[in-house]
Amino acid sequence: PSLAGCCLEGVCSHLPQTREANTPKEVLLLHEISEILKFLDANGLKKVLHVLQRHMVRLLESQNAQPIQSVLQFWKDDHIADLFHGAAQQLIPILLPVLLRGGELFWNPTVNRMTSLVLEKLEKSHAELFAEVSENLWGPGRKVPPFELV
Repeated sequence: PSLAGCCLEGVCSHLPQTREANTPKEVLLLHEISEILKFLDANGLKKVLHVLQRHMVRLLESQNAQPIQSVLQFWKDDHIADLFHGAAQQLIPILLPVLLRGGELFWNPTVNRMTSLVLEKLEKSHAELFAEVSENLWGPGRKVPPFELV
């Protein structure tokens, strides 16, 4: 467990940096990241969260469904979901705007369903912060996103 953070940083350093990246490589490395996250504890996650967040945001902004699905699948693992629950104060402000995609639905229906489930989990993890960030994004006089919870 003490080496998991170093391993995670090492794997993240090999993720392609551009939006027009190598999708199979991204998906493979995201799978490896999910395996490493299973060995991290809350303190270990705090040390590498900034690196992980940067890559998660970049991949979630992609127009390619495969990397997006790989990132969203992190929340399907109970241990990883618990880790992210503990880091909700850092994750929600950064991930919520990216997950909502400016109110536009993604072209892939599977990504939309997975996004809805992740949004539910984020809301349950810290309802007050989720509401505050949502209000800042979609407050009075602003258009409400078309997401419907499945």
